Amino acid sequence: MKFLQTKAIWLGLLFLNVVLTTQSTFASDAGFPALDAPLPAMGTEWRWVIQGDGAVSVHGSVGRDGSTGAVHPMMYPAPDAVSFIAAILTHAVINSGIRSAEQEKRLKEADIVLQPLHQALVNLTTQQLSVDVARRSALLADHQMHPLATTEWLAEITPSYLVSSDLRSLSLDADIVIWPAKKGKVPAAIRKIRVLSDPLEKDSGLQHWTDNDGEALQRVATGLLVEAIELAMQTWSAPDPGSQRTLRFRDGAYVRTERAQLLQTQCGRLHARNLRGWLISLPAVTSITNEEKDNACEIWGTRFR
Repeated sequence: MKFLQTKAIWLGLLFLNVVLTTQSTFASDAGFPALDAPLPAMGTEWRWVIQGDGAVSVHGSVGRDGSTGAVHPMMYPAPDAVSFIAAILTHAVINSGIRSAEQEKRLKEADIVLQPLHQALVNLTTQQLSVDVARRSALLADHQMHPLATTEWLAEITPSYLVSSDLRSLSLDADIVIWPAKKGKVPAAIRKIRVLSDPLEKDSGLQHWTDNDGEALQRVATGLLVEAIELAMQTWSAPDPGSQRTLRFRDGAYVRTERAQLLQTQCGRLHARNLRGWLISLPAVTSITNEEKDNACEIWGTRFR
């Protein structure tokens, strides 16, 4: 009898683990390619399109170091193994609900920062971004999807922007899914990209983002997206666990660190692949060298400021 109770408990815990498994694990189990899997051999036969028809996702940035709701220890008085498992599952559901409610509250509080930017955000639409991205990059202009275009590969892009609480930086998280022309159930490649803008001077953010009907906000949002697409469509070396290092970068008013594989440095930017497999473009802490202070770097740098 004791053996059966023990077995029931372990089966219950296994079930609980399955229920709480993350979406990324589910995607991996479903046969989706890893984030660092190589790109298919596309040559020039690919095009891109921004998903959605209207407003782009923009939110206030929730502090990355913020804590989630505390999970308090709980005793599980139960007459038998089945009741014990039920108590565990009930506690898990309650804690999950508490975390969800707290996260929703934090997101609403973070979005308050967007209120003075409302007018500047009006023009930040998928349609306008598509036009602006093609204008800013000759490469991407040649590969933009349009009704008359034919292609062997299609990159579907879902951008999401975050504005820092002090208005000193804008960041982009982009999901880029690459499909063959005859779209199946599984994409050929997936890329997750994060790009951070260069930080603004203290107390200059509101004026910078709102002047001229939000011209700077539109310009930087476009530049970050151009950077993300170009990063995603490049072939990078396979990840080498031995090449991981701690990178220091600027994030608004802060200097932060992230463990990642450095891919290249360019004009004061760090291009890297982090431990989660994301491709990231970050402003370096150190200033660019005199050799980098050329016209090409100056033009390229307007993506981020």
